[in-house]
Amino acid sequence: MRKALNEDYYTYKLDAITLEYSEMTEEDFHQKWKAKYDKRYVGRGALLQLWITEM
Repeated sequence: MRKALNEDYYTYKLDAITLEYSEMTEEDFHQKWKAKYDKRYVGRGALLQLWITEM
């Protein structure tokens, strides 16, 4: 996956995937990436929430 993405996006995705296991809070994550990426589906339960919304 790393070769297919630019360095910033790879780090963003890694932060999002490991958010619940790291010491970074959701607020920290949003502050870190707010200027660069759309974070509305990042957070606990976001994949389930997105799946339900798409049904």
